[in-house]
Amino acid sequence: MKRFVFAPLFALLFGVLAFSAPISAQDATPISPAPELCTLTPPTYEQLSAYAASPVAEATEAPASPVAELALPEGTPVDDATRDAVEQSMIVNVACLNTGSTLLTMAAYSQDALERLIGGSGPLSQELFDTLATPVAIAEGERTVIFEFGDMVMLDDGRVATIIVGDNQGDDSSDAGPTLFYLAEQDGHWYIDDFINPAD
Repeated sequence: MKRFVFAPLFALLFGVLAFSAPISAQDATPISPAPELCTLTPPTYEQLSAYAASPVAEATEAPASPVAELALPEGTPVDDATRDAVEQSMIVNVACLNTGSTLLTMAAYSQDALERLIGGSGPLSQELFDTLATPVAIAEGERTVIFEFGDMVMLDDGRVATIIVGDNQGDDSSDAGPTLFYLAEQDGHWYIDDFINPAD
């Protein structure tokens, strides 16, 4: 991933959970995770400074063109307990997005993901950190919602892959859509480690 400043990072972190690829209207009742369900700990100033000072991560090979249709990678179907844990974790992850706090949105990502996203972005000032910590209120009707959890598979590296359909209700330019998430577990919570969106 190329070098960037924190403003594009803000857009990227919020964009992945916005499920911006259009699909047909969903019949399911959406889950709208309330901000108070966010129980994750945001990264500290020292942690973000260390990520920003780390070398730029090598870019992974990206598709030459937008992904037309998402497909789960090969893996072993997860058991019911793992599926429930992943679903509950993603509800918490989206709740953190719905707080309107960039730092709490970052809390939904694995350490490896943050190192890839922020590595090489340069020194982090206390002023910028304080700005990232300041939430921007999101009206209930503009929150990101989850419509559907798809099949889930356990990969050889211990991550879980799943396709989740959701919608950023505050973005009038897009409809509900799917995102392929790769999630990594730490201390009982499944953090976003990577993702693929058909619109990318």
